[in-house]
Amino acid sequence: MAIDLTPRKDKDLGMIKRLPLYIKLSGLVFILLAISTICIVALAAWANNQYHNEVTQRLNRELAAYILDHHDPLMSQDGELLEKALTSVAMHVMMINPLVEVYLLDADGHILGHALDAKTIERTAVDPLVIKRFLQGDNKGPLYGDDPRSLGSQKIFSAAPIRIDESVAGYLYVVLSSHIEQSIADQLSGSYIVKVSSWMLMALIAAVFLSVVLGFKQITRPLRRLTRQAWNFRNEEFALDGIGSNGDQPHPGDELLALNESFVLMQDRIQSQIRTMQQNESLRRELVSNISHDLRTPLASIQGYIETVLLKLDQLSSDEKKHYLDIALKHSKRLGELVAELFELSRLETDSTKVVKEVFSLAELIHDIVQEFELPATKKSIDISVQYNGGNALVFGDLSLLARVFQNLIDNALRHTPTGGNIVVSLTNSDDSILVEVKDSGSGIKKEELPYIFDRYYCSGGNANVDSQEADVNDSPQKQGTGLGLAIVKRILELHEIPIKVISSPNQGASFVFPLPLAAAAGHAQSGSGC
Repeated sequence: MAIDLTPRKDKDLGMIKRLPLYIKLSGLVFILLAISTICIVALAAWANNQYHNEVTQRLNRELAAYILDHHDPLMSQDGELLEKALTSVAMHVMMINPLVEVYLLDADGHILGHALDAKTIERTAVDPLVIKRFLQGDNKGPLYGDDPRSLGSQKIFSAAPIRIDESVAGYLYVVLSSHIEQSIADQLSGSYIVKVSSWMLMALIAAVFLSVVLGFKQITRPLRRLTRQAWNFRNEEFALDGIGSNGDQPHPGDELLALNESFVLMQDRIQSQIRTMQQNESLRRELVSNISHDLRTPLASIQGYIETVLLKLDQLSSDEKKHYLDIALKHSKRLGELVAELFELSRLETDSTKVVKEVFSLAELIHDIVQEFELPATKKSIDISVQYNGGNALVFGDLSLLARVFQNLIDNALRHTPTGGNIVVSLTNSDDSILVEVKDSGSGIKKEELPYIFDRYYCSGGNANVDSQEADVNDSPQKQGTGLGLAIVKRILELHEIPIKVISSPNQGASFVFPLPLAAAAGHAQSGSGC
């Protein structure tokens, strides 16, 4: 059984990302609505409690003073507590208003007496500073004093000073919100009215949330339609180009995420197309420039020889006419070769050439190409041989393009090998490829020229192609060539992702080495076509 090790947090985030946008917006509104409702209810409860306490305290502000004015003294002239008088007053007041509690304090706030159960009293003193603030008329909201029956709470109160000989001997301290009121409020918190109100509030929130969901769903309908179209276009079109797409991927759910991904892919595609257009335009301009430059010399030569024949038609002998026409013909042939190779290289560089790989016999291909060059090699007394003892080697690649590679390499070797030289094409087996080497005994290449021999129009010896074009047809083979053969070789091998290396030194010949993958190593059946 497979175990999913993805962290739970990441899973939850992934699920949230896949939700539709209107669900996310509705959820956000619901969270904000719930938080707002809780805050409003809490604020309303707090404000209502503060308002109730302030009103109660203001209505009963003179209660303590009234009790002292209309009842017997609670303290003797010596400042002693008159317990019976206090008990009588407290019981009378608490019988009239059960929500109040009466305490007698000394001048320092210590509790001297009360009419309550002593076990329920947790404090021995009350902060007298709050009482003094009350007596000074502090009207900034309800004023809370210490609750003698609880160490952790405060209550609204009324207080009045007890004077003996014009000095304050103590205070009558009346708590206006007793524990009885609190217990009654706690009991009412679970009442029918509170429950009904709570259910109505939740129903109202649910109705608002449902309305928000339906509203957002309706508002985002055009966005969802646009997202579906963009996503379908992404899966159908971008998958064909292979730009950042893995086929029919699942919709992320969130319309903005889907649009963002689609637009990112569209941006990549547009940028890629712009780069391709710029590259093609650059190559087009380069091609036009090269053609106009490189074709001018052979065309001028052809035109010159033909004009010479026409102008001196009656003055030239038959042999001279034939000589001039032969030269014009050879220039026209070289011109044709140059045009053909220019367009071939341009086509390869614009990536319009598709590499169609197949399994074929490399040995048979080499032998067929060597046979094509036997006649020109024999005329120059150059020996061409193939060295390979590995049987019918099967490799994987584009047969026609690789045939062009061998044709160009052998042709290049023929042009740079003097009479009586030799050219060897050797094939060496390795683990997953065959190492190909085309070696000649020609003039070789200088060390400083090695990095440039695969450049377009470069000819060994430092002569650009334009120089070779200006040479006469009777020039040496080293100077006759388009300067494009090796550039075509390198581009074809680049399309196959195959590197090529050159080993050479002056007067020691040149060796071109590159590997070709074996069909078995490439994972293909060894029953491919031969050449």
